[in-house]
Amino acid sequence: MTVTHIVQKKVLFKEHSSEYLTVFCLLTVILLLPFTSKVTFTLSGGTLLLIYVLSLIAVTSWLLLIKAYKHMEVSIVEPFRNISPLVVLILAFFFLGEKISWINGLGIALIVGGGYFLEAAINHANLLRPFSFFKGKYMHFIVFSLLIGGIVHLVTRIAINKTDSWTVLFFLFFFASINTLLLQFVKYQGMQDIIYVLKTNGWLVILVVITTLISNITYFTVLAMPTTYLALIIALRRLGSLFTTIIGGEIFHESRLLVKSIACLIMLSGVYFIIL
Repeated sequence: MTVTHIVQKKVLFKEHSSEYLTVFCLLTVILLLPFTSKVTFTLSGGTLLLIYVLSLIAVTSWLLLIKAYKHMEVSIVEPFRNISPLVVLILAFFFLGEKISWINGLGIALIVGGGYFLEAAINHANLLRPFSFFKGKYMHFIVFSLLIGGIVHLVTRIAINKTDSWTVLFFLFFFASINTLLLQFVKYQGMQDIIYVLKTNGWLVILVVITTLISNITYFTVLAMPTTYLALIIALRRLGSLFTTIIGGEIFHESRLLVKSIACLIMLSGVYFIIL
């Protein structure tokens, strides 16, 4: 996923968030077409409705996060995204009955502490005024994206339990394409924006789609295993954040990279204790 986020950031220097997301969803559906033999099309109305609701929630989460990537440094967004296993752990505890041990509690403390260290270091903040950085508009986007994203992971697992991973993956992006197209045509310039993205950064978006699709196929396959804890899966997906923070920060010449990397490492140690 390190390649995905770095290439995505490069594309977002030139493209608007909504038009990029629309093209991303459309290309994902196109690349999934060769795998439709694995997809179950005879679904009940209730399951289809569940996946459509999932797509609405997912598009909201993705759009907020993409806006944050566009307007903020990669080396800030990536460490803060390590909060996502914490969100999923809490949701899975309440809704899926997954257990939280004392060692998970240590992981939670490290994630929160790492986030505090990152905020204080970036803003040279007084340690008695924790998390003042969260007042920023795009930090709000990250927080809301993580909260909504936790619901996305939860509903995705429920949907997969009703059918299978390939079916949910295909219909999720099929409905997401419809949602983003509607947004693009109602609020923006429709097909004109889509064509512009394909002309200027089409190959880069395809690269993002391919790397994301490989990751999602693996994720959805593991998610279909009933004995695997949801919080564990999400935690493992965050292990690449340190590489994204360091490499992305170097490529885009971002500030205070060492401090951000240390904060990311602290938060990843918290992720490790959530895995245990």
